[in-house]
Amino acid sequence: MDVDNNGAWKCSQKQRELIEKIGKENNINQNALDRLADEMFDAKIQALNKLQASGLIDELLDRYGKRTQRGQFSRCFAGRSHTAEKGATT
Repeated sequence: MDVDNNGAWKCSQKQRELIEKIGKENNINQNALDRLADEMFDAKIQALNKLQASGLIDELLDRYGKRTQRGQFSRCFAGRSHTAEKGATT
């Protein structure tokens, strides 16, 4: 059985690090992150599973935008399926 090296958090270590990084870079305190997690999933941030944490990360990136300077996070759409807009031609 794998040992949880992520403390009390249920999401992955990388997700935790990204949530904390987005929070730090945008001056979002722990209480504000907990409120957002509670609004979205009726749970504190540490209780979010991987899927919920992914949704929270998406919401944070939507709200606070992407960073373009080296060493900062950026919005990546890899792995997401995109469909053509209605009426678009290919």
